Amino acid sequence: MSFPNDPPIVVDSSILIPWSLVGKTELLVSIGDMSTTDFVYDFNEMSQLSPTTITKLWGASDVAKETIHHRYRGSDPRMRDDRRRAAQMAADRLERIADLLISNKLKIITIQEHEHQETALYARLSSPRQAEDLGLTRSISYSAASCVAVAYERDMVLASDDRDAVRALQVLSPDHLSVSTQDLLRMASQAGHISKQQANDIHLDIAFRGICGPNPPYR
Repeated sequence: MSFPNDPPIVVDSSILIPWSLVGKTELLVSIGDMSTTDFVYDFNEMSQLSPTTITKLWGASDVAKETIHHRYRGSDPRMRDDRRRAAQMAADRLERIADLLISNKLKIITIQEHEHQETALYARLSSPRQAEDLGLTRSISYSAASCVAVAYERDMVLASDDRDAVRALQVLSPDHLSVSTQDLLRMASQAGHISKQQANDIHLDIAFRGICGPNPPYR
């Protein structure tokens, strides 16, 4: 898969977190003009986390929640040493997303209150009652709703392995472009960043940690 005009891409938690956990965020941002929302990653929030932070999860961005989870596991004396080390490595990798922001390889989009249509769509997507009015069987998460709203209102490609989020976007606009982990790995391979075999190997690693489909990019 390739795009004729290299449109910007908004990536949700179902992509950003698993790719981070396997250490492939640099590859991810090399594929195109990547952004995410502050519901997925909040730079200020992440800068205030400490290794022992395990509270105030409500309202936290998805990456902050995931980082806190792994930091807690990494310091839990009840865990086996190898599992503690793996959890510490996972938290370290998630915290390195900040480097992508500092180098402007990943941008953060905030849904502005004055952007009435975008804010209203986000609220409808994340509300069980209003989601039904859109033709959805259920609402989607706050972070997914923010990414779908941004993709739709700003004409960006949605990068997501969340089938509910992709379906929500298709309900809003059947022809709107979205990409999965497999699509992104094929794009990386076509751009010469990785081989087809590497794409399949990375997919297997991501599939173990995320929700992407089981079929590899290349057969």
